[in-house]
Amino acid sequence: MWFDIDASGINIKLQINGYKQSSKDNWDSEWCKCDFSFSSGEFLNYHKENDEVFLCCEVEALETALTELLDKKIQR
Repeated sequence: MWFDIDASGINIKLQINGYKQSSKDNWDSEWCKCDFSFSSGEFLNYHKENDEVFLCCEVEALETALTELLDKKIQR
Protein backbone atom coordinates (compact mmCIF):
# COMPACT_ATOMS: atom_id res chain seq x y z
CA MET A 1 0.00 0.00 0.00
CA TRP A 2 1.21 3.50 -0.83
CA PHE A 3 1.31 6.50 1.49
CA ASP A 4 0.29 9.41 -0.74
CA ILE A 5 -0.05 13.03 0.36
CA ASP A 6 -0.10 16.47 -1.24
CA ALA A 7 2.16 18.71 0.86
CA SER A 8 1.51 22.27 -0.29
CA GLY A 9 1.59 21.33 -3.98
CA ILE A 10 4.29 18.66 -3.78
CA ASN A 11 2.95 15.15 -4.23
CA ILE A 12 4.80 12.71 -1.96
CA LYS A 13 4.37 8.95 -2.40
CA LEU A 14 6.01 6.26 -0.28
CA GLN A 15 5.76 2.49 -0.23
CA ILE A 16 7.73 0.45 2.32
CA ASN A 17 8.49 -3.22 1.64
CA GLY A 18 10.16 -5.88 3.75
CA TYR A 19 9.32 -4.38 7.14
CA LYS A 20 9.75 -6.62 10.15
CA GLN A 21 9.62 -5.64 13.79
CA SER A 22 13.06 -4.53 14.90
CA SER A 23 14.96 -6.29 17.65
CA LYS A 24 17.51 -5.00 20.12
CA ASP A 25 20.16 -7.39 18.79
CA ASN A 26 20.41 -6.17 15.20
CA TRP A 27 18.26 -3.04 14.92
CA ASP A 28 21.03 -1.32 12.97
CA SER A 29 21.10 -3.88 10.16
CA GLU A 30 17.38 -4.49 9.48
CA TRP A 31 16.59 -2.40 6.39
CA CYS A 32 13.35 -1.97 4.43
CA LYS A 33 13.24 -1.53 0.65
CA CYS A 34 11.28 1.56 -0.36
CA ASP A 35 9.75 3.07 -3.46
CA PHE A 36 9.19 6.82 -3.25
CA SER A 37 8.57 9.85 -5.40
CA PHE A 38 8.34 13.62 -5.13
CA SER A 39 6.57 15.50 -7.91
CA SER A 40 5.13 18.93 -8.59
CA GLY A 41 4.26 20.34 -11.98
CA GLU A 42 7.10 20.32 -14.47
CA PHE A 43 9.85 21.41 -12.08
CA LEU A 44 9.99 18.38 -9.75
CA ASN A 45 9.90 14.72 -10.77
CA TYR A 46 12.15 12.57 -8.57
CA HIS A 47 11.67 8.89 -7.79
CA LYS A 48 13.58 5.86 -6.53
CA GLU A 49 12.57 2.22 -6.50
CA ASN A 50 13.62 -0.68 -4.32
CA ASP A 51 16.08 1.43 -2.31
CA GLU A 52 17.13 0.78 1.30
CA VAL A 53 16.04 4.06 2.85
CA PHE A 54 14.73 3.24 6.32
CA LEU A 55 15.80 0.93 9.10
CA CYS A 56 12.85 -1.08 10.46
CA CYS A 57 13.08 0.83 13.76
CA GLU A 58 12.78 4.11 11.81
CA VAL A 59 9.60 2.83 10.16
CA GLU A 60 8.13 2.28 13.62
CA ALA A 61 8.92 5.89 14.60
CA LEU A 62 7.56 7.17 11.25
CA GLU A 63 4.31 5.26 11.76
CA THR A 64 3.88 6.82 15.20
CA ALA A 65 4.56 10.35 13.91
CA LEU A 66 2.23 10.01 10.89
CA THR A 67 -0.55 8.59 13.09
CA GLU A 68 -0.22 11.54 15.47
CA LEU A 69 -0.27 13.97 12.53
CA LEU A 70 -3.37 12.38 10.99
CA ASP A 71 -5.09 12.28 14.42
CA LYS A 72 -4.32 16.03 14.73
CA LYS A 73 -2.23 15.45 17.86
CA ILE A 74 0.64 17.43 16.25
CA GLN A 75 0.61 20.37 13.86
CA ARG A 76 2.26 20.43 10.43
